[in-house]
Amino acid sequence: MIAVLLRSLAQALLRLRYRIEVTGLKPIAARGNKGILFLPNHPALIDPPIVIAELHKHFAPRVLADKDQVDRVPLRWVADIIGVHVLPDPAKYGDTSRTEVGRVLKESSAILKRGENLLLYPAGHLYHSYLEHLGGNSAVESILKELPDVRVVLIRTRGLWGSSFSRASGTAPDLIRAFKQGLLALLANGIFFSPRRHVSIELAEPEDLPRREGRTALNRFMENYYNQDAPHNIYVPYTRWGQGGPRVVPEPPVRNIEGDVEPVPDATRAIVLNHLKELTGKSELKPDEKLAGDLGLDSLARVELFMWLEKEFGFQVGEDVLETVGDVLLA
Repeated sequence: MIAVLLRSLAQALLRLRYRIEVTGLKPIAARGNKGILFLPNHPALIDPPIVIAELHKHFAPRVLADKDQVDRVPLRWVADIIGVHVLPDPAKYGDTSRTEVGRVLKESSAILKRGENLLLYPAGHLYHSYLEHLGGNSAVESILKELPDVRVVLIRTRGLWGSSFSRASGTAPDLIRAFKQGLLALLANGIFFSPRRHVSIELAEPEDLPRREGRTALNRFMENYYNQDAPHNIYVPYTRWGQGGPRVVPEPPVRNIEGDVEPVPDATRAIVLNHLKELTGKSELKPDEKLAGDLGLDSLARVELFMWLEKEFGFQVGEDVLETVGDVLLA
């Protein structure tokens, strides 16, 4: 009963700022509403409440969520009611998170086996650009290895890249600050008269999902679905008096390491490449190969690499800076 009231309240509040359009939900519910793995993209911190509120009536899914985002008052209370299972962020907790991640993924398979539904974000992090990037993340592959015939529904949310809850400004959003900003804007607009951001949520149950073709094929399939005709950075004014109305604004700058790998000393090159070969099992590596997309390094493996760089060379490197073999050489 409390969960139903929370869902109704959440939908009412969210619609004060968002004009939400959902397609594909009823046909999926008509095929049955048990034992479904829901896999959404993740453009902003606000999309989980929106998606969960829309799914709850038919599916009431359990949810995998970031430990630090959920561990706030009153989110902790809400999370307990709707059945959230928390995951530590490998980028923050490093190798100590490996055991806990493995335990939660095993628990996730058990949830699906019992006929319950599960909502899992394949990327495990927010968008860093207007496109979803799954890299070598392995959570979905792990579950499908254990449950190859489980029903899988992809969820594509659009319209939130550019929100104050997204990284479209070029920096990580502050959840509490964004909520406060939104509340003040609602009050300034007389609550019911705020400009609304259009958000579309599309659900699809693809028959051709490459369940048994490996992590790379699976992740590229999901990326292609999420990124099809992806909208760019959209700004929507917070008040009725905002100038210009909704409009596309420039994308945030891409952070990368600039330079030529040729001057890298042979000794440093050998140390780095040998470690990468050991980590990936590949005998040949090219500077432009991507750590996630080409070498298949998931989030935990990349964290291990960053920790090794700090230990071996004595400095820290941000996770969102190292994308390729060349970046690692230049770091």
